[in-house]
Amino acid sequence: MAKVITIKDEVYERLNKLKKREAMSFSEVINFLLNFYESHRESTGLLSYAGALKNKAVNMTRLRRLRREF
Repeated sequence: MAKVITIKDEVYERLNKLKKREAMSFSEVINFLLNFYESHRESTGLLSYAGALKNKAVNMTRLRRLRREF
């Protein structure tokens, strides 16, 4: 069943560009964006970065200097 929604012109233009670029319907574009949001909502917190530097070379001298500055 189709529904009518009201959106700002700027939002319409952005959705329309994505719609044309990806050859999707408006419903598909909105569903894609909602799915993307839901899949990334939980993983964007600070804890998602835990261990990010685990296997990276860290300049300890610079790290100590940064700690003193803050």
